[in-house]
Amino acid sequence: MPLLKWPSAIQVIRAVVVLGLLIAPWPGLARLASGAFTDVAQVVVAPLLRTSKFDIGFTRAPSGVAEGDWDTVVLVKNPKTGRILDNASLDVRRVWYLPSAVFVALCIGFPRGGRRGVGLLLAIGLFILPVLSLLPLLSFLGQDQVIQLGSVVQSALAIGYRALVAPLGMAYAIPAFLWLVMAELLRAVPALAPKQQPLS
Repeated sequence: MPLLKWPSAIQVIRAVVVLGLLIAPWPGLARLASGAFTDVAQVVVAPLLRTSKFDIGFTRAPSGVAEGDWDTVVLVKNPKTGRILDNASLDVRRVWYLPSAVFVALCIGFPRGGRRGVGLLLAIGLFILPVLSLLPLLSFLGQDQVIQLGSVVQSALAIGYRALVAPLGMAYAIPAFLWLVMAELLRAVPALAPKQQPLS
C-alpha cells in the first residue's frame, strides 16, 4: 500500500483548521514569534557571522511600528566603536513562521508513522526550514562585503532567494514538498512504516 494515499476529508479539514489557527492574527503573535526568532538568531547565528572587522547583531523592530511587528533587524556594527554601519529588516513571517506553520499543519493533518513518525517529521522539518531564512541574510551580508562569499556563491544565493523565498507561494510549496519527501522516506524506517493489512 503506498504511503501517500488519497487523503480523507477529515485529514484535509484537520490540516486546514490547524493552519488557520497557526496563522490567524492572534494579538501579540507577531511580536512573540519575531522576538523568539530574534533571540535565537542573536545567540546561535550572530557569533558564527562575526569577524574581526564587523560585528553582527539581531534586534527586534521598535515597538509601536505596526508594519514591523514581524520583522527582526539585522545590524552590521563596528566591533570597536559599536557604531551601526548598515542594517536590514528580515520578514520573519515570510521566511520562517509561515513555512513552519504549513509544515506543522501537514504533519498533524496527515500523520505518518504514528506519534513517533509525526514527532520525527516535526523535529527534522522544523530544523531544516529555518535554514531558508539564511538565504536573504547571507545575500545581504555578502553584498555589504561583511562576509567574503565570492561572485559565484553570491549569485547562487541571490538566485536561491528569488526562487525559494521571495515568491509568496513558495512559503507553501517548500514545506509541502519537504513534507512529501520526508513522509515518503519514512517507508525506509521499518518501525515507522505503515503496517500492511492482511488480506482476508
